[in-house]
Amino acid sequence: MASPNIGTLHEFNLKGDFTVYKEILNEYFIANEITSDDRKRAIFLSSVGTTTYKLIRDLCLPDTPSTKTLQ
Repeated sequence: MASPNIGTLHEFNLKGDFTVYKEILNEYFIANEITSDDRKRAIFLSSVGTTTYKLIRDLCLPDTPSTKTLQ
């Protein structure tokens, strides 16, 4: 049985400070021992919300966000 996640990720607000969101996201990864780049990307993309995801998707065209690395 997998242990429950530590902490909570809230949806990113485009009017918010992305640097702060990224710091929180990195702490979430550390707290939950997430080291796989694929898992980090998947968690990030699933936590940013529809509006931000659409922006990311549009910026990645013709590729998809799932083909990119999380830096």
